[in-house]
Parts: sequence; C-alpha cells; structure tokens
Amino acid sequence: MLESLKETLMKIADENGLSICAVVSKNGIPIAWHGLDDGSKETFATLTATVLGATEVVYSSLGMESDSLIVNSVSAENNIAMMEINRKSMIVLLGKKDTTELNEIAAEAAGRVKEVFENER
Repeated sequence: MLESLKETLMKIADENGLSICAVVSKNGIPIAWHGLDDGSKETFATLTATVLGATEVVYSSLGMESDSLIVNSVSAENNIAMMEINRKSMIVLLGKKDTTELNEIAAEAAGRVKEVFENER
C-alpha cells in the first residue's frame, strides 16, 4: 500500500504544481509523502497534526461540527491546506495556490487517498 500511496501523492503534486503532498496520522506520524526530505518529515507531520487537532478541539468546544474541515495557513509565498481523510489520518498540501483552489485540490486529493486505502485492504 505504501508504494501506491506514494505514487498517488506524487501524481497529485505533479498535476497541481504542489511543493509538498503528504499523508500524516492525526497523532503526528508521517505515513507517506512527496516533497519532504527524511530530515523534515517528522517535524512536518507532528506540527501539522497539532494544528489540525487543535482546530478540531476549538470547533468541538464551541459545539460546532468539524466534518470536512480544511485548515489553511496562508503566506505571501505558499499556502498550506490540512484536511482529515478519516478518523486516523489527514492530507497536507503546500503550494503556490490561493486558498480556494488549494482547498478544492485537498478535497479531491483526500478522495483519491481514501480510494488507495480502500483498494489496499
């Protein structure tokens, strides 16, 4: 499954001009990635999982649903989108895209990764 997942992430990144495309466990463990080196993958996974998890806690404490939540970090150079794939994992994308486009890519990418997970059972 890991090779299929890495291939899917590479395709998503290449098709959309993304610098990073990664699947991370919601407790911060890198599962598969494209565009990250081995030295930064652990930190990237831990911090992005923390951001998504903290945002989910904020929504929950306000009594709001966090289904299909996409968390964005915006800068002048790159934007990051983080989105839950399932209860245990999330997709994280980084690229020079506006947030609307990056969010659309994240939703489509999450669907493609779910297919890989389901086909590899």
